[in-house]
Amino acid sequence: MSAPLTHLLDILIPGDGTFPRPSQLDLAEAMTIHERFGAMAARMVEALPATFDAMPKDEQVESIRHIEADAASTFDPFMVALYSLYYVHPQVLAAVEETSGYAARAPQPDGYSLKPFDPAILAIPAARGPQYRDAGTGSST
Repeated sequence: MSAPLTHLLDILIPGDGTFPRPSQLDLAEAMTIHERFGAMAARMVEALPATFDAMPKDEQVESIRHIEADAASTFDPFMVALYSLYYVHPQVLAAVEETSGYAARAPQPDGYSLKPFDPAILAIPAARGPQYRDAGTGSST
């Protein structure tokens, strides 16, 4: 796990009283060893200035902005990887539930509660009849 990567992740997602910082979740390590995201993390760290960790925070942020502007092909996939790992972490999902009041899970297989289906809503389109041509004869039906 790289210290610059850990530092970078905490700048990009600083966390707050509800949402944890990536360093609290060991996200740098998870990203580094991830089959798809490890190479993205390595490229992003290579794009950082060598003195990134020692720079004042405003200079760190500015260097990240330069990478975003000048090396989008490195920055953009890296951000997708970061958010992909962050927003599936159980602690982050718990924070989403806490702040939103909704279950932080995919709607399937449990689905959402829906009103019973009313087949009467199909009466108008059904009355129109078929809206296509028979490919065998070329005539409208």
